[in-house]
Amino acid sequence: LATFTFKWREIGTKRRLIGIPNEAMKDLHKRFKVFLDLAVESVEGMGSYKNSCLLKDLPSATGGVAGSNHFVNASKHQRKQHFYITDFARAYQSLDLERLTTLLVFIFRYEYYRVDYTFLSFVHNTSTQATLKMDPLYESVYSFVRFAFGGRYGEGLAIGGPLSTQLLNLYCEAYLDVWIREYCQKKYDQKNPDTEIVYTRFVDDLVFSSDRFLFSTTRKELRKMIGFAGFSVNHRKSRVLSRGKGGVKVTKVGLEGGEASAVISFPKKKRKRLEHLVKTFLIGRLQEKRFELISGVMAEFLYYYKQVTPTKSDCRTKALCERFKKETESFPKLFQNRRKNN
Repeated sequence: LATFTFKWREIGTKRRLIGIPNEAMKDLHKRFKVFLDLAVESVEGMGSYKNSCLLKDLPSATGGVAGSNHFVNASKHQRKQHFYITDFARAYQSLDLERLTTLLVFIFRYEYYRVDYTFLSFVHNTSTQATLKMDPLYESVYSFVRFAFGGRYGEGLAIGGPLSTQLLNLYCEAYLDVWIREYCQKKYDQKNPDTEIVYTRFVDDLVFSSDRFLFSTTRKELRKMIGFAGFSVNHRKSRVLSRGKGGVKVTKVGLEGGEASAVISFPKKKRKRLEHLVKTFLIGRLQEKRFELISGVMAEFLYYYKQVTPTKSDCRTKALCERFKKETESFPKLFQNRRKNN
């Protein structure tokens, strides 16, 4: 039986209720992901800031997306001067499973509904969403969503679920990101590029940047849209920052430098952790299963390394990464073979 086991765990300075899936649940998520990815492929014609895109593109999302990380997120704001940074309070637990189900029904039945509705008309039209709740597929999908993805007692999404971040990204794209991009587009004056607002969302961390100060009226409108999506703002962690008053951190990545551009910096704690993991792995004190974890952290560093003029510390860490890659050349094939056998 596919199940989650929920346990309280300390993550950083926070205490979170984590859902730990058993092997059957992991397999269920893996199979559903194939089905979901195929369905999302066909959803087209979404409007976005400056151009059009497909739903699968998730133009505002930088977390939980292939090829993206903290540094990709920070680099999108690298040349801006003023920032409004906030996040959701209890993002996964606050997600409305009924609205998520409505979105999934629209995606799965897109070939049927596309005759009368575009994706944007679905997003903006509450009566369309009410129609989807009458679809014969709705009840079965809702039951499945609560069983396979729901948190404890069916509250939101389970933190730690293999598909939780992907579902959160799809939900936010439909009910939040599209609205915010439209708002930013209305605020943008092509004759005055300083009015451009750059928006990215790294899972539940929202970053807005501009060359003009983001006044309280603008911030209030943005918070309203977050509320319409069913989330609440974590005011304790919200920040209004300006590079003229010192360095700015965007998703823990520092932006430092003059007004024309900014230099991103690799967090000291993450650098120390990466070096410690690599050194202990190379001397045989870490098991092989840690290879993938180290590779993930190392990929973030190597992306950062390409974006900057390397310091002595950067060169030292880079040399350590090169040694790790050289001594573990056979590991990727080894893990691929294990997955195939499993």
